Amino acid sequence: MKEAESFPAAVGAYIANTRAVLGLTLDQIAQAARLYGANWSPSSVRNLERGQASLTLPTLIVLALALGRVQGRPISVLELCSTAENLVLTEGDAGIVVSREWLEAVLGNETVTYDLQLSADFDTHEEPAESPHTRAKRLEQKRNMYLVNGRDVPKELSDELFRALDDARKTPPEPVTLAEKRAADKLSITPLELQRYALRLWGRALEAESAFRAGDGSSPQARGRITRVLVDEIRKVVDRDVSRT
Repeated sequence: MKEAESFPAAVGAYIANTRAVLGLTLDQIAQAARLYGANWSPSSVRNLERGQASLTLPTLIVLALALGRVQGRPISVLELCSTAENLVLTEGDAGIVVSREWLEAVLGNETVTYDLQLSADFDTHEEPAESPHTRAKRLEQKRNMYLVNGRDVPKELSDELFRALDDARKTPPEPVTLAEKRAADKLSITPLELQRYALRLWGRALEAESAFRAGDGSSPQARGRITRVLVDEIRKVVDRDVSRT
């Protein structure tokens, strides 16, 4: 029997694994959680990833919703601890260890979904429409999460990905915008490389991500500030890639 992990440690390992596979930032997960009403910052996600946060039931549900959103597929609360076979349920001299199968019997393994409704009570906006290239990248990420977690890729997803890749091949590359050219110059990379990093990080183009984060009706100044943040996010990934070569 493998050594048991604490529940917070197992959940933290899942977050870290998801971020590594999809190339996500802490802020991207925090943003997804905020869509569901959680007042999370990047440091909130960092504490969860390090196993240093209190895992209340609302926290677990919001985390499952947020991670399901960034992965492009709904997940269950149980999947949050899927990196561990055995978990420490209670600590101390009388502490008990349970298996993941036992937890599944107790919690069930239903995925967590919630439809965000537009209303006067929510400051929400529609996400930009996907280009064929963005859609293919998103579906590739979704497939990779199944493979990394040792799960069979559903045939429907494989078929959808095949069609998306075919559409992307028939579609010319996204035209380079002035904002992309300026950002690429700052990072000392080509505009095409910048487009690829944007898809890798956010699943959409630089300006589309800036518009999404700034929100509907945002001013050019607000979008400019967001764009500078996005350029810094790309810079970190570029520097990390360079250090690995």
